[in-house]
Amino acid sequence: KFGLEFSTAVSNTNYKVSGQDYSANNKWMNELHLNMNADINDKTKFYGRLSMAKNWSQMAWSGTPYDLDAGRNTRTSGPVLYVDRAYLDYYITPEWIATIGRQPGTDGPGSNLRNNALRQSTYPALAINALGDAAVITYKPESLQDHKVAIRAAYGKTYQWDEEGKVRDWMSDQTNADSNLYYAAVEGQLPIEGMGDNLLLLNVAYLSDFALPITNIQNLPIGTGTIPLTVINGVYNLGDLTITNLHFENYKAFGTNFNYFVSLGYSHGGNNKIDSSVSTILQKGGYGDGKFNEEDGYAVHVGGRYDFTQALKVGYEFFWGSRYWYTMSRPSINDPLNIRMTRGTAHDFYV
Repeated sequence: KFGLEFSTAVSNTNYKVSGQDYSANNKWMNELHLNMNADINDKTKFYGRLSMAKNWSQMAWSGTPYDLDAGRNTRTSGPVLYVDRAYLDYYITPEWIATIGRQPGTDGPGSNLRNNALRQSTYPALAINALGDAAVITYKPESLQDHKVAIRAAYGKTYQWDEEGKVRDWMSDQTNADSNLYYAAVEGQLPIEGMGDNLLLLNVAYLSDFALPITNIQNLPIGTGTIPLTVINGVYNLGDLTITNLHFENYKAFGTNFNYFVSLGYSHGGNNKIDSSVSTILQKGGYGDGKFNEEDGYAVHVGGRYDFTQALKVGYEFFWGSRYWYTMSRPSINDPLNIRMTRGTAHDFYV
């Protein structure tokens, strides 16, 4: 079976930094999804999606670190048709399901209202909103299916290292760390009479050795003009990252046309592997303080939408992220500013 999704958006952005006004107006973009699914046999199902997201007239993307699969997005990926998802579900038993492949990792719970869509992803958007490959085991106890209970554990990679700092060679000497992602979640539906469709989801994601390819970051000695003293090229280990998320959403709440969600996030980075000299260079290149987050980060994302008719729906979302908040999210055509990565407050009204 095949399905097609197509979106066009135009954006007008105006902002101020350090007293200076900036604008980016009349910017157009397209997004295309070709969805596929097939029942291979009684136990095996395939799901896939080919996507293209591009700004009008854009011919290429900008380069590392956005060339990583997890970095592909509307703003930088160019007119490249890429594999958004491609995975197999194998039903070991009716209760146990094994999944392997490119995961449905984008536009998950927390983005449904804004996108006016059904659930698109296994993973809540505040925790994981990026492309990635993984192996997953899901347990759905038959005795709890009235409450749609599911327990999941997953293992994946966001980076595989090689000598050239690229992702293409699986036979390279293992002299630097791979970036491994571990994920666990439990979800279900609250048994409150008359509440309507709802989802309660608790999950933890742990990213070990957050490796990032960085090129052409130059350290310019003060007063020496434009001759670089040092150029960074290669892969740098930013340390470890833990993200915990509690998410709840409710549709047609208590028989009304009101829908809402509440999502809470906690993040903590540590075990930084960057030495002080490289950290100084990264800081001069615009990478914050040259370190990955060594502090606790917190986030709150709440949203509501009232459906006046099938065609007229009005919504509002509020987001707050603390000074050190970080999560695995990327922009999209429906969220060009990547609201979930905000350190501060953000408001979003939509119709």
